[in-house]
Amino acid sequence: MLAIIDPHLPMVPTFLINFVLRVLSPWVYSAMKKLLTNIFSDPSNEFPKRVARKTELYGLVRQRVAEFMPLLLAEEAAARAGT
Repeated sequence: MLAIIDPHLPMVPTFLINFVLRVLSPWVYSAMKKLLTNIFSDPSNEFPKRVARKTELYGLVRQRVAEFMPLLLAEEAAARAGT
């Protein structure tokens, strides 16, 4: 089933943008973080097994994250020091 809804608005209302950014996004982030923590805390779960089997993909992801995290943490520390 496909539904097309067009409210005929020239722009998205500010209250809707604020709701999505301040309420919905943090809730989705928290829910996903909790779900992933639960899934990967049990090594017998299917997802950790897939990660272990696909070393060519997840090894690259792990390497990229290892390169990126120090930069992210340095930016966050600089932002905290500047405020």
